[in-house]
Amino acid sequence: MERVFTVPAGPGAVWGVVGDLGGLVECLPALTQPEIDESGIGARLRLRVGSNQVTYVGRLDLRMADEQGGLIQLDGAGSEARGAGEVSASVRIRLQRKDSGTEVTVRVTAAGSGRIDGFDPEAVREAGGRLLDRFVEAVTERVPAEDSFDGVEPEPVELEAPASGSRPASPVPPASPVPPASPVPPASPESLAEPEEAVARSESRGWQQRPEPPVEPDAPLATVTSIAGAVAVRSQARRGAAVSVAALAVAILALWFTRRRGR
Repeated sequence: MERVFTVPAGPGAVWGVVGDLGGLVECLPALTQPEIDESGIGARLRLRVGSNQVTYVGRLDLRMADEQGGLIQLDGAGSEARGAGEVSASVRIRLQRKDSGTEVTVRVTAAGSGRIDGFDPEAVREAGGRLLDRFVEAVTERVPAEDSFDGVEPEPVELEAPASGSRPASPVPPASPVPPASPVPPASPESLAEPEEAVARSESRGWQQRPEPPVEPDAPLATVTSIAGAVAVRSQARRGAAVSVAALAVAILALWFTRRRGR
């Protein structure tokens, strides 16, 4: 079985994932209970074929790890956890720099006996293919984003020339210059003098600033009182006029009676 895929990153970034045994285990989710040392990986492998599942206990030994050549090779062997069947495999991973990144080729050669012999060969191949596809996805996801491949130069952007006969854009008129601010006249020494000196100088010149009349706090009350007094005076005047009219009427009547008796 073989898979070829491209990672948009440099070979060094990809090697940092597959060239380290710890990183390689993270890319093989079917391996459980891993035990890693300098020479290889001991683990359990779960293989699901159709509706059946077989668990193998074994080891992957590191045979070659050439970072300069971009090549890593592992040989594995194991036996059924519940049975007498055995399995063996050879895994070979090669990295090659490409214009679009790094091309990764994974090739697996496997053989087995025991329960696996009773399964459909095509179903066994599909089960192995699923393991490889999960490996490809894991490697692609674990490559650091900051080490992404940038060897491809971006295409230059060409600006389109204006069509013939088109009206050119009107030039933007330059901004009118801002007139300079009028200079502020300097303060005279007299304005900076002390208040007493300023008053003395103003008196010597024959004039003095008239002080503003003080504001009496009871001014609104006085105004109301004066209005009330005026209203009272007007009322008394009206009553006095009414009394005078009544007295005049009585006098006229008395005179009239007197003259009538004399007749």
